[in-house]
Amino acid sequence: MITPKVSIIIPAYNCEQYIGSAIESCLNQDYSNIEVIVVNDGSSDRTASVSASFLPDSRINVINQENKGVSAARNHGLECATGDYITFLDSDDELARDTISRNIEILNSNADVVWIYFPIQRINKHGNPVDEIAPNLLPSFKYKEIERLGVKEVFSLMSRRQLPTCVCGALYRRDFIDLRFKDGRFEDTIMVMELLRKQQDIIISPYGAYIYYDRSESFINSEWDADKWVSYVNVLCSTMQTKMELFPSKSKEIEREKTRIYYNLKYLKAKNTHDERFARPLNHFKTLSGDVKPSIMGWSKFFFKTLVVKCRKFVTRR
Repeated sequence: MITPKVSIIIPAYNCEQYIGSAIESCLNQDYSNIEVIVVNDGSSDRTASVSASFLPDSRINVINQENKGVSAARNHGLECATGDYITFLDSDDELARDTISRNIEILNSNADVVWIYFPIQRINKHGNPVDEIAPNLLPSFKYKEIERLGVKEVFSLMSRRQLPTCVCGALYRRDFIDLRFKDGRFEDTIMVMELLRKQQDIIISPYGAYIYYDRSESFINSEWDADKWVSYVNVLCSTMQTKMELFPSKSKEIEREKTRIYYNLKYLKAKNTHDERFARPLNHFKTLSGDVKPSIMGWSKFFFKTLVVKCRKFVTRR
């Protein structure tokens, strides 16, 4: 049996409570040909020492760098990786024991496939599995059987939240993931959109699991401040670009999406007139997207929503 090497990249920042369990879940895999690359991104707690305690295992590589953010940490891990395949694990999550073995077996039988998704199991704050979809949380993803999908179908499933748009919960052939993560947040969604533009088939697998712990301090649960909206604008623009490349016949639909986003961001700015920073998402969108076609319906919705906000503020002041 072919046993390709798998590199597991873990970006780590101030996660002394969780990093040990994350590393153990890798070392406890029932597949031995792995390397675990922990990139300590300038942590001020015991993350570095907890990670270093695993160094007697030759499969562990701990890299310490000054704090540069999760994108830089993942990119550093990619530069150091020597595996045939890459997977990403966040420092407060875990991998089920059979995740690597079961999915490498599938990849061995599909030598031309460069990307395979495996299940994501969300665990709530009480330690219980959660399968229902919540608006602002990463849901669980479970697949009934092995399927090979074209990239257009994959994009459509992602649009319906039936496949993840994060880089976790997947294995990638190393020579395929030759891109690098952009600075900023939602960086993994932008990476996924860029990888989709390579137009390679993807396999979804029902075996193994990425165990995602829903923690209140995680970025996905953080407040939607102006900076988070600016980062989200990058995702929206990257997604529209990918959709245009995959579905060139849908250019009019994409133009309507662009117009809808424009008026939504315009409303966001109007709703937060007390904080001038909320002008940034709209300005950033206009810089990235260029001209936006005006829409009577879009303007009308913006006008009435803004009017409602102003009326509420007036009543509150009274």
